[in-house]
Amino acid sequence: MEYLKKKTFFISLGVSLVVIIVCIFTLIFRPKKLTYTTLIANDGSFHVEFPTNLSYVTNSQENSAFIMDLSVEEEGLFFYATKISKIREIDFASVVQKDKETYLKDKENIHDDSGILPFSLENNPAYEYHFVYTDTSYGKEFYCDVLWVETKNNFYILNLEVVTENQEKFQDIFHHIKTSFVEL
Repeated sequence: MEYLKKKTFFISLGVSLVVIIVCIFTLIFRPKKLTYTTLIANDGSFHVEFPTNLSYVTNSQENSAFIMDLSVEEEGLFFYATKISKIREIDFASVVQKDKETYLKDKENIHDDSGILPFSLENNPAYEYHFVYTDTSYGKEFYCDVLWVETKNNFYILNLEVVTENQEKFQDIFHHIKTSFVEL
């Protein structure tokens, strides 16, 4: 009888220790939830949400076509945006197709081309395309994700690029940045 009491006590103690250890490891190693900060374009025309844990540098230059230009060098991540005023109504899909053809001419060793895909934004029509290319100045392959957004008076082009070794790491972040787009 005494033996059974000791055995039950040690089994209970063992189970309790395992539960405590699992709880501690869960608290220590659980994934941290990303938080975002709102960034406004240089001309005040739109905003997007960017992860607060990334130390980005703003690359603003006078006479630049970019109204937002950020980089996170240690991650090999670049984000820039352009705005084009709509002068008249034109076929949005054709504009995106022509831009893609022109853009790809300047890139080397292109592969994993997605084609042009509709992108779901709440209030605006949008298209995206992505591909991988080699940037000879960096000597690395980059994943490039381009989003075109049409609003009443403008077209916006959001370009997100990252070295391919970090592509999977930033896939959800890129999606969040694109879906957080709001014209002001």
